[in-house]
Amino acid sequence: MSRQDSRNELLTKAVAHVGERGMGDMSLRSLAEAIGTSHRMLIYHFGSRERLLADVLQRLRTQEQGVYLAEASRTGRAQMLGLLWKLYSSPGSEGRVRNFFYVLGLAAQQPEPYREFLDSLADWADIFREQGLREGLDEKRAANEAHLLTWSIRGLLLDLVTSGDRKRVEDAFETLRASLEQEQEQEQD
Repeated sequence: MSRQDSRNELLTKAVAHVGERGMGDMSLRSLAEAIGTSHRMLIYHFGSRERLLADVLQRLRTQEQGVYLAEASRTGRAQMLGLLWKLYSSPGSEGRVRNFFYVLGLAAQQPEPYREFLDSLADWADIFREQGLREGLDEKRAANEAHLLTWSIRGLLLDLVTSGDRKRVEDAFETLRASLEQEQEQEQD
């Protein structure tokens, strides 16, 4: 088995494990034990716990996007916003969301080791931009609103996992979604 194949196999196992349990303060040793390898093999293939976590999150996000990309071509921005919110704000996603913000914090401090992760942060904005263009927005407005929607969701998710005030955050999300729906209705008139 090649080094890349071995790395991919370990990443697949780590994704399954982290997807079920989250990573939180899990050490490389405990993760290695859970997925049937050694911490040295994880370091050999990924370099560090943080790099492994970034790769795990990237793989999880890619898998999720595959599901939602098909839906994005059939729905508008308001519907897509609701689908993404439902996915990421569900109690079962809290560990993954916390991991996302953990890696984002590391990447903000040291961008280069996390370049691939940082580059992937535009993925949902790209989807919203394409939807905005299909809804008749010009390029600049579609891109600006896509960025606003993407980072508004992320900000609300950060508020949710740090404050735990689900009602307040859900109310704020509903305000965002309703304003987008109202804008879409006005554009159609």
